[in-house]
Amino acid sequence: MSDIDVSNLENLNDRAALKSLLEGRSDDEINQFVAALGVDKLFDMVIPAITQRLDADKAAGQSAVVQFDVKDAAGATHSFHITVENGTCTGAQGAASSPRLTLTFSMPSFLRFLAGLIDPMQAFMAGQLQVGGDMVFAMTFQTWFKLD
Repeated sequence: MSDIDVSNLENLNDRAALKSLLEGRSDDEINQFVAALGVDKLFDMVIPAITQRLDADKAAGQSAVVQFDVKDAAGATHSFHITVENGTCTGAQGAASSPRLTLTFSMPSFLRFLAGLIDPMQAFMAGQLQVGGDMVFAMTFQTWFKLD
């Protein structure tokens, strides 16, 4: 069983804390951690962290819905989406009706992506990230967020 302590995760939305939590962990350990925590609870913690990283100046005048499809260890897909509208960002669990972009990860790759342990372009090239929808927009979209 993973030795990741799920009882003290108030800093999970902090990128440095998430990075520290995940560094050196195997996919199995990360999947066990997520199973103990629960995907819904995990998403309740990471969605606000993502929305708070929006750089309002870079996203001013822009709008897009981006869906994240995250596959758990059993292969089930869990979805959430974020909506960027003129410099603001909101998020919700569940699939979007018509996302401009869909990003698909395994759970360990998704969490490593959030923590900054894998680069989006490298993850795409290595097959750890699949991108559906507007590929040109995908390059622009990533610049709308502060990474540190």
